[in-house]
Amino acid sequence: LPIDLYESDATKFRVIGDNLLPPLNSIPGLGENAAKALVNARKEEAFCSIDDLHARGKISKTIVDKMRDMGILEGMPESSQISLFDL
Repeated sequence: LPIDLYESDATKFRVIGDNLLPPLNSIPGLGENAAKALVNARKEEAFCSIDDLHARGKISKTIVDKMRDMGILEGMPESSQISLFDL
């Protein structure tokens, strides 16, 4: 299975049916402490945007870009700011 921002464990593979769900620290460059920080941040509340993930998850822009390239952030808005032009 692909890594899932909300379902993957910080450091351990999970068995889901006949599949393995990789841990967050299997993202290249994302260490164990950063993966645990992400899990703690997601427990507080869901990430509302990529900017929110970057800030609350305390991960670098490089990791955010890798997550984006891997499809982990698909469908997540870049920013939680509301544009006056969208109204």
